[in-house]
Amino acid sequence: MAGYHLLVMKNIITAIIFIAFLAHTQSWGQNFGGVGYEWYYSGHNAAPPEYSGYIRFSHAGDTVLANRYAHLLLQQNYNYTGELAFTDLHIITQVTDTVFLYREDLNTYIVMYLFNRNAGDTITLDAPFSVSGISTPSTYRVVVDSIRIENYNGDDLKKYYTQPLDDYYWPGVLMDQIGCTGWFFPTAFSSIPEGPGDIRCFSTHQGSINFNDYPCDYHLIASAFDANDDLRIEIFPNPSSDELRISTPQEIDAVRIVDMFGKIIMVTNQSIINIQNYKPGAYVVQVITKSGVVRSQKIIKI
Repeated sequence: MAGYHLLVMKNIITAIIFIAFLAHTQSWGQNFGGVGYEWYYSGHNAAPPEYSGYIRFSHAGDTVLANRYAHLLLQQNYNYTGELAFTDLHIITQVTDTVFLYREDLNTYIVMYLFNRNAGDTITLDAPFSVSGISTPSTYRVVVDSIRIENYNGDDLKKYYTQPLDDYYWPGVLMDQIGCTGWFFPTAFSSIPEGPGDIRCFSTHQGSINFNDYPCDYHLIASAFDANDDLRIEIFPNPSSDELRISTPQEIDAVRIVDMFGKIIMVTNQSIINIQNYKPGAYVVQVITKSGVVRSQKIIKI
C-alpha cells in the first residue's frame, strides 16, 4: 500500500513539474513550432527538377521526450510538379530565448537557435547533423554584426545579421520567432552549393507573412525551361573566376546577386556580369525577365 501511495505521489510531482514548465514557457511567450506555426521555403535553387519545388514545415502535434515538453515538426518536400517527394519529422522545444532540436543519433537536445541577442554578441550553437570531415557532436559560432527591427503584423521582430566563425553558417538572416530566412537549418561549408532556397512564408495563429509576391506553395515546373526555348534561362560558366553570362531569348528585367548571408551585392539588367572582384565562395543569381519568368541559381566564384 505504501508503494502505491509513493507511486501516486511521484506522478503528482511529475505533473506539477510539467505544468510549471508549461507555465514558465508560456509566461515568456515562447512557443516556437507550436500550434499554428508553419514555414514555406523554396526548394533547391540549382538542383535537378525533382528537388526544385518547395519545402513546408508545420506543427504536427506535441510530445514529452527526455523530460521535456516538445513540438513535433513535420517537414514535407514537394518537387517541381507539386507532388510530395520526401517527409521527415523533427522534435523541437523552446525555453526562454533558446530553441532546442532533438538529435536522435545523439539521443539528446542540442541548441538550434538563440534569440534576443545584441549586436557584437558571439553565439555558440550545436551542429544539427553530422557532416563528413566535421567532428560529431560539434559546436559552431556566429557573430551578430548588426540588428534591424521590422514590424510584421503589429509585432516588432529583430533581424540578426551574422558572420560565421566556424564550420557552419546561416544562409540568410536570423529573425525572432521565425528562425533563419535562408534555410531552416544551418549549412555546413563542406556541403554542396545547391542548397534549399529562401523563406517564402511564415505563419502562426496570430497571423502570416508572405515574403514574396507569389503563393507560398508555388512550384516551378522546371522541365518547361527545357521544353520551351522561349522560357529558357541559362547562367554560365559555373564555377567562374571572372564573369557570368546569362542566355535567354527573353528581355531581362533585373538580375540580382545575393551573397550567402542574404545581402544583395549587385542589381543590374545586363546579361554579362563581371565578378572578378568578388570573394571566392557561393552566391545566388536571380534572373527576372520582362514576362515574369524567374530563375534562381547558386554559382561558385573561384
